[in-house]
Amino acid sequence: MRGGGGQVTVLEVSTSRGRRVIVDIERTATTISGQIAVSDGAPVDFFGWLDLIDRLERAAGLPGAGPGAPRAGLHPSETE
Repeated sequence: MRGGGGQVTVLEVSTSRGRRVIVDIERTATTISGQIAVSDGAPVDFFGWLDLIDRLERAAGLPGAGPGAPRAGLHPSETE
């Protein structure tokens, strides 16, 4: 994922459900991208803040998380 010339940050956290989440973020002037891995699973790419939030919600096992799920605080038309 690296090599785009942006700032790279790697975070490792554990969820309350015992899952280990590793996030590799590359930030450029206009957006973020990177990879997220849960426990010993294969890393999955993300692009942009909303995609990262979606991946983190899924990693945490939040109910209703996943593609097409409405975002808290957003009108359903804003999630499309």
